[in-house]
Amino acid sequence: MTSLALRDPEIQADGLTSARLRIRRWVRDELTAVLAAARDVQLPEVADSARDHFLADAAFLAGPIGDLIRAVAYEEAGAYCQETRSGLVRFGEKAVPRGTARDEAATRLRRNPFQTWLEHAGDRTVRLMDMTREQLTVAAAERTSRGTTELVIAATWGELVKKLAPGEQVKQRFTVEEVRAIYDAQRQKRAA
Repeated sequence: MTSLALRDPEIQADGLTSARLRIRRWVRDELTAVLAAARDVQLPEVADSARDHFLADAAFLAGPIGDLIRAVAYEEAGAYCQETRSGLVRFGEKAVPRGTARDEAATRLRRNPFQTWLEHAGDRTVRLMDMTREQLTVAAAERTSRGTTELVIAATWGELVKKLAPGEQVKQRFTVEEVRAIYDAQRQKRAA
């Protein structure tokens, strides 16, 4: 079993399926059923149903607690990194607008957010002023990729909007193949 566990991170060393994989499979089964019934996916409903389903399984709960702690810590670290460039200053458990900050450090931050800016580059988050040329190149490429993808999708939605009547659903006017063709055209336009 150990060699299987090393090849597939979703399989634990003892051969048991990880909590994350069990949840993923359950969610995908639920979404498949929702979509098969031609209903809209309501993420809060799916999350609530998953919570209720897995809370009923006491033996299951032991595994995901460690995952939860890691996920919360990761999310908090990411949120803190975002705060370094969002116009907020962290005071203990609170984040307040820079304009209301009273101490000298906050005043300096208000003058120059790049002093504490943290940027994702490859597999780590680095203070901007400590980044090397190589790290900054990776960070710029990551931002360009994310930005380009968002711009292509936005342009695609814009093209769809131009051809839809008020209240008309996308599926009433377009096939998925037509939407894909519009997306591909927008992507090519951005690449040029």
